[in-house]
Amino acid sequence: MIGFLITTDGRAGMVDFEDTLDEIYALLEVECIDIVRIADGLFAVVDDEGLLKDDPLTTVWWPDSERCLVGNVLITGDGGRDLGSLTPGQLEYLADNLVETWDGRPVLVMEVDR
Repeated sequence: MIGFLITTDGRAGMVDFEDTLDEIYALLEVECIDIVRIADGLFAVVDDEGLLKDDPLTTVWWPDSERCLVGNVLITGDGGRDLGSLTPGQLEYLADNLVETWDGRPVLVMEVDR
């Protein structure tokens, strides 16, 4: 499955992964996940305990709202009842909306009504 990984240690880009909990936990380096819809056809698999970390770092941000996601995040497509692979167009959208913070970390900037 094709996804887009953004980490707090500065990595961002396409990943090819097996759609298993063990693989997703390993990719995100977490023990508990949550899946949230971030736009039409896009879902984010996030660290469910991200806000409880000592220094939660934003990885996805909606500038026109007060919404953000913190910690490592894996973005996937919509597979109906399951996660789905991202399309080439979705990968391009994600890469085009990735910005670098003052300390060099990648942050995905989302449109509120996408």
